Amino acid sequence: MAIDTKIGILAGAYLRQYAKSHRVELGDALIAATASIHNLKLWTRNRKHYPMKDVVFY
Repeated sequence: MAIDTKIGILAGAYLRQYAKSHRVELGDALIAATASIHNLKLWTRNRKHYPMKDVVFY
């Protein structure tokens, strides 16, 4: 999947909200935004990098 405008905007919002408090970085924000927009379940061992409430885990 390509990163489009919707994903970029949502990833930016995640960074503004969680970068300082949870140390979310650009890659994590892009992955979370992609999963959220495409209604995908995120499979990760490091859930602390994904504090977003709209991200669903596998």
